[in-house]
Amino acid sequence: MSYWDEHEKQQGKFDFATLDKQIEQVATAGGIITMCLGARQPRWPEFHWPDWAWNAPKPERDKALLNYIQVVVDRYKDNPAIVSWKTRRC
Repeated sequence: MSYWDEHEKQQGKFDFATLDKQIEQVATAGGIITMCLGARQPRWPEFHWPDWAWNAPKPERDKALLNYIQVVVDRYKDNPAIVSWKTRRC
């Protein structure tokens, strides 16, 4: 899972160290990944908005979410362990 609230705690500042490590571990073990993107993902609570995004007007929050999704896709699009993508914007 690419939990937005974990990877962009401050707007525009991304930290993918944990996700990079998880992907590397799966790839090393010969596994495959369906990368889940967006604000609505498994785990409680169901929505994973960063604190800063909750306070933004909905149009700005939606734009920031789409930016986050694009950053994640650009970062991992060539990783052979990722075989599919799942996105839910909500």
